[in-house]
Parts: sequence; structure tokens; C-alpha cells
Amino acid sequence: MCATPRSGSTLLCEGLAATGIAGRPREEFEQLSHSGLRRKPREYFTGLEDPGFGGLLPEEPAELGEPLPAGPYADHVRAAIERGTTPNGVFATKLMWGYVDDFIARAGGDLDAVFGDPAYVLVKRRDKLRQAISLWRALQTQSWRRDAGSDDDHAEPVFSAAAIATLRDRLTEDERNWESFLSSPLTLVYEDFAADLEGAVRAVLAHAGVDAPADLDIAVPMRRQSDSLSDEWADRFAREAA
Repeated sequence: MCATPRSGSTLLCEGLAATGIAGRPREEFEQLSHSGLRRKPREYFTGLEDPGFGGLLPEEPAELGEPLPAGPYADHVRAAIERGTTPNGVFATKLMWGYVDDFIARAGGDLDAVFGDPAYVLVKRRDKLRQAISLWRALQTQSWRRDAGSDDDHAEPVFSAAAIATLRDRLTEDERNWESFLSSPLTLVYEDFAADLEGAVRAVLAHAGVDAPADLDIAVPMRRQSDSLSDEWADRFAREAA
């Protein structure tokens, strides 16, 4: 699963995992070589001048994922493949563009060589402004998903047109990099599969050559994170850009 942040990839991955026959696509390989961890919020803006929005980001988030394991990286890859494989022998994983170069350098080969000629799925989001707004909110609150029935007890995020514009441009660039990097992926768009998750899951299974039963169960305990605040920010961004 090839994606960019806030593209709906988690929804699709959990739909696939729920089938029990499509592997267990997790973010197993998202560690930066210089830190051994996922990107910190400020690292989404590396190389750019900070026009003031950096002060809105947490210095040291509580969660930065699993650290880069000790020992040979090949051992980590093998263990991740075991964890990500369902009993029918299907393996799945998810990778964001921002980690591809570091992963390839550590793994010592391109993705085809490491994973044995995999079937690629590219997840995109049509509305890049909404995607950037979602990412900016998540970077501030460190709330990356919303399960059904969960409470919202995170700090209120602060609007920044400069931060949102920067993230929109970066997400667009990352998506273009995926498009140039991949050959003949199955491309799925969030705005489409959010309304038909079962159809998207079936398309992925067909793309990977996995037979899907007629009574496929893909119940996912997630709910949409976009809300009235996202609507307000989108309108405000449009007004300020004008």
C-alpha cells in the first residue's frame, strides 16, 4: 500500500485486514535513518523557513511509532513479513513516500527485490486542501484516527494558512513521486472508496490475485475525522488565498 498521510490509507488497510485473507497492512518500515523514528511534527517542514507556525507544534510527541530495531535490518524485514502475513500466505504492508529512500537504503534493494514483485496499490485523495487540513490538525493534536464511540479530548488545533499551504504542496509532490516511482499500480481514491469500502477491498483482492468470498466481512470501527472545523478552515483558507 503506497500512500501519503491523511489519504484514507488507514481506512482501506483496516478494511483489508478485517477480511483475514488480505495480509495485515501496517506501517512497519516507517523510520528515518537519522533518528530511527517516524517524523516528528516539525520534520514535515524540514528545509523550509518557518513563518511562525512551528510554535504551534509539539516539541516531543508521545508517540513516534516503533523505533528502528537493533540488529540486522534484514531480520526486521523478515519478522515484519511474518507479522503481516495472513494464514492464506498473503502479505501486505503500507509505506509512505517520505520513508521510501531510507527504507531502500537499509534494505539493500528496491521494493520489488525486497518483497518479491508485489502488487502495488496507490492511495490518493482528490481534495489536497482537505488532506492538508487533516494533516495539520493531526500534527498539532497527535490524534491520527477516530474510532467509533471514542471521545475527542485533544487540545484544540490552531489555524495556519501558511502551514496548510506548505503541507498541501508537499502532499502533492509526494503523490507525484509515487506516480513516477510505481509501474501499473491499482489506484484508489479516498473520496470514492470512503463511500464503497467493500468495492475497494474487492478491487485490491482482485489486483493481488486473491479470491474473495461472496460474504466478505470488512467491518471497520473507524469514523470520519473531517468535521465542521475542517469545513470552517477550508472556507477560511479560500478567503485568505483570495
